[in-house]
Amino acid sequence: MVNATQSQVKRKSDADLEKEFQKLANQWKYETGHLSIPAQIARHPAYQSIVDMGEQAIPLILKDLQAEPDHWFSALSGISGESPHIPDEDMGNMRAMSEVWLEWGKRNLYI
Repeated sequence: MVNATQSQVKRKSDADLEKEFQKLANQWKYETGHLSIPAQIARHPAYQSIVDMGEQAIPLILKDLQAEPDHWFSALSGISGESPHIPDEDMGNMRAMSEVWLEWGKRNLYI
């Protein structure tokens, strides 16, 4: 039996979730565009709000990565609990690192 708290919790519609994601992602990108330290970029409140969305944010993050490589790796790893292998020679190469995560997304049916 589902308790009252669980039955009262409403899951956001896909459209509402995507709208909220885009708003937060745009804010995060605008306010961190001048930064170069990944840990500092990932501490931004909008980024953390996206991480707090949990697993339902993964397809949205991967869609964003498909459009343009960005510092989503910490969020993906934090949400999924996974960290696909990135070859040493690709560390720091946003495009190559994005491709590794996009392949992970395909294997795990997020894309």
